[in-house]
Amino acid sequence: MIRDQADKDLHELLSRWYAEHGEAESLQQAEQLGREVGRIASQVVAQEGVNDSIARSEESGSIDCGCGAQARMVNRGERTLIGD
Repeated sequence: MIRDQADKDLHELLSRWYAEHGEAESLQQAEQLGREVGRIASQVVAQEGVNDSIARSEESGSIDCGCGAQARMVNRGERTLIGD
């Protein structure tokens, strides 16, 4: 799902982030930091996906359903993902 250039861009972004913010003094700390960064990245990507989906559904006023029907936007509420 992630293209080669996007993968490269993400590696570069995270390498720059680590150079500025990383403070791992051992392998265990580096692994823990990796898990924390992964958790945050997962939340950000999922939330942006939700936001994008909402924006696309509001543009057309309706969205296609897999069954062939259409669902229309009646009342937009705030949608936010909540992590662990």
